[in-house]
Amino acid sequence: MSAEYKHPIVIGTIVLSLLAGISMLFFHVQGYDTSIGWNLTTEPELDDVVAYEFEKGSFAFQVKGERVTLTEAFYGDEIKPLSTLSLTYLLVIFLGIGILIACSTYLKQWGFLIFSIVFALFLTQLNLSEYFAVGQWVILIPFGSLIGIAYFFQSYFKNATFLARIAGVCAVMALLVTLLPDGIGEFTNYFFGNGIVPFMLIVFLFLAMVSEELLFGLVFLLTQTRGAKGNENHLFILGGIYILNLAGYYLNKAGILDFSFTFMNPYVLLFISFCVAIWSYHHKYQLTQRAIHFIPFLVSMLAIGLIVFSILGLGFAKGNDGIYEGIHYLIIYTHLAFGFMFLAYILMNLVNPLINGFQIYKIIYQPQPFHYITARLGGLAMVAAFYFLSSQAALNLFRSAKYNFLGDIEMQAGAPDLAISYYKRSEFYGYSTHYPNYQLGSIYLNKGNQPEARNHFEKASARYPSAQAYLNSSNLQRSTGLGLSTAILEQGLLSFPDKPELINNLGIINKKSGINERAFGYFKDTEITDSWNQAPQANKWGVLSILRDIKGEDARQAFDVGNPVVKTNVLSALLAADQQITLAFDSSVIYQSPYPLHKQAFLLNAALVFADTTLQNQIERELTRPIPGLQTQLSKAQALNMYMEGKVKSAFLAYDQIQLGKSGAIAGTTLNEMGILAMDQHAPILARDFFDKAIEAGNVPARLNKLVALLEAGQFSFARQFLNDLIASDTVYVPLSYSLQNVFIPDSDTTLETLINGIYYRVKEYKPEELAIAIQPFNSAVQDMIISKLKLDLENSQNSDMIEAYEISKINLKFNDYSSLEKWELISMAKQRPFDERLVLMTSEYLAEDNSIDAYNYLHEMLDFNPYSIPILKALALKALDINLPDYAQPAMITLSNLMTALEYVEFQAVWYKKREDIKDDWPY
Repeated sequence: MSAEYKHPIVIGTIVLSLLAGISMLFFHVQGYDTSIGWNLTTEPELDDVVAYEFEKGSFAFQVKGERVTLTEAFYGDEIKPLSTLSLTYLLVIFLGIGILIACSTYLKQWGFLIFSIVFALFLTQLNLSEYFAVGQWVILIPFGSLIGIAYFFQSYFKNATFLARIAGVCAVMALLVTLLPDGIGEFTNYFFGNGIVPFMLIVFLFLAMVSEELLFGLVFLLTQTRGAKGNENHLFILGGIYILNLAGYYLNKAGILDFSFTFMNPYVLLFISFCVAIWSYHHKYQLTQRAIHFIPFLVSMLAIGLIVFSILGLGFAKGNDGIYEGIHYLIIYTHLAFGFMFLAYILMNLVNPLINGFQIYKIIYQPQPFHYITARLGGLAMVAAFYFLSSQAALNLFRSAKYNFLGDIEMQAGAPDLAISYYKRSEFYGYSTHYPNYQLGSIYLNKGNQPEARNHFEKASARYPSAQAYLNSSNLQRSTGLGLSTAILEQGLLSFPDKPELINNLGIINKKSGINERAFGYFKDTEITDSWNQAPQANKWGVLSILRDIKGEDARQAFDVGNPVVKTNVLSALLAADQQITLAFDSSVIYQSPYPLHKQAFLLNAALVFADTTLQNQIERELTRPIPGLQTQLSKAQALNMYMEGKVKSAFLAYDQIQLGKSGAIAGTTLNEMGILAMDQHAPILARDFFDKAIEAGNVPARLNKLVALLEAGQFSFARQFLNDLIASDTVYVPLSYSLQNVFIPDSDTTLETLINGIYYRVKEYKPEELAIAIQPFNSAVQDMIISKLKLDLENSQNSDMIEAYEISKINLKFNDYSSLEKWELISMAKQRPFDERLVLMTSEYLAEDNSIDAYNYLHEMLDFNPYSIPILKALALKALDINLPDYAQPAMITLSNLMTALEYVEFQAVWYKKREDIKDDWPY
């Protein structure tokens, strides 16, 4: 390598141009992932799941919650402006232009004049008068400034160093940039939009400079050893393969011949040719030594390469296919034409020296019978032929790129309607190019015009497709048919094999079509390479919630490492399969996603799996935010979670908030479920009230539930009349009249079901020895159910004689024993359990030891939730005497008179009056 290559300017421009080339290849490999991001749509699917169930006699009750499964589908985002990258490339191009201007100062007078004219023509193409809103004279400012300083160096400061010339030109360019009214950032798209077509000449010039360098490198490798034999065969065989491969690629590209087995990446070919040219250009210096010195000659080639690679890199980064597809055609034309003519040039001039083993690379550019310039002109003619045979495809693609930039200007200015006109113009010149069609699809999608959006996304998928265009086209086709949507994605996978986003959406379509096994196959092994989503894994568990084929260890591992969406779907799958495994609940998962739907969905499913106070608090916080989503379902899940944890009072309060202000189905369902939970707490009269309200709201299941509540309350005459009304309205209730026959008319039927129902509902009427004999034929489950009913009835009636009788009998009632609890534990528990009458009474006595008013207030609070509890009403009436307020007992006494038999009420009234007489002397008034 000659000493000139060690010059700092040469080294610097080589490094810069190579970096520009590498960045171009990087964005080429990245594809549209640089310019178009991915987004996810999260679609919730709700399904009923049994959250709590129990039996009362022969009737089964279920409280249903709703589990949610999240389906995550990809779609292509809008094209990003990439302002910083565009500005960076613009500055690099400015630097390249500055270096070219500095190189022009080494030209002879005629050469400098030609350069000045070309530069002036370039400035006129930038249409600066429109940008500055002044006359055409505005181009005189950059022309006069830049060509003026170049002229001084060229004519007057001839001894100035190369670095000084470059610095001087770049300083003037920097000064001119400061004159831009809106800054260089706003000028970027305008510059590229108006300059991209004239830049096509610079691109062509660069390609003409480097297109034959690979063949020259081949000549050098073959002839660097003097006297080697067979060089002519090697050259023409290898060169012929090179040219044939280019020709095959061209014919295949033109659709003339199916030559698809050829492999060539034009952009890699260009970069390799440039690298060879850096090394080989000192051999060409003899062609231009009369016009310019070698260092500026080489640097000018490097500067042009810097500009071209920057234009290409910007085109790839923005996905502006008009740029790189236009250059793509020029690469093929120039390498094929100039390469062929270079081989012809060697064949016609140097074949004999080649046969004789001479080092022809040393004389290849010396004057020959068939002039080198003639070969170059022949190559130029071939390029022109290719160009016009393609109907000026390269120029039209550059025009398309121009209107893409102008459309981007209007989009950034907030004028999408004007941008549409530019993008449609771009589409006209660059038939079915990706960039304008994708932009048009995005604009029309934002406008809600789905047919137009679908049409343009289809076009964006046709010629130079992106995975995002396929996805958006497929998503918009779902409304017209899942089959066509599937076909689009399958076509996309031919262009982008193993693209996880395409595979994920293909799995979703199969799931929606009910082909769940195939959908699972798509999701099973698909991984997303970024860290911001785990969509295929989440969707896999969504499918498993349908297939219900769950492996506990797999579920545990996925739950531990998955993001909130994966965790949500794992819980959904476990709920669907009714499978219980031990999972580690971590409340911090709520903060792992910023999206309210993710948080609400996870909390909803978690509330049906975990009983956790922290979880309830997080639900409470989420419910305080006015964010639409799963609010009603989440409120219900919170209520059920508190109920299953034993927080009965809080659960009823939460349920009451759900139905508050609601009407119709929501209110009816909520009131019906409140009645079911009251039944579970053995508060049948309260349950009846809830069922009545639910029936008024139109809830049909509440009708049968009301019948059960009447039976549980022992109101058999009302139950019989209500059953007759049900049968009159719907004959489906007729079988109930037979199964309940022994309830209404004792011992009227001997079938097993009627016997069980008769004993269950009338269990209080049996004596201990009679009950022991009556339940003997039944299995242990039935016996336990009957005894449980008896225990609850005895607690409610406070029939101490009967309780004592059973205690000495063989029937063990197994009353709850709270003696092992500390006083504070018992009080804390009792405040949440208003239906556990034994616990409530025990707690009121503990409270009365310190303050009778606290005991009275506690009993009054419990009655707000359990208003028909005879034991609590009695305790409240008596406690009113302890606080010297007998009148406060009157509401409780009135309610007791309606709940108790006349004899029971008279007996309690006597007790109350006696206590009042005993303590009235202690009253202060």
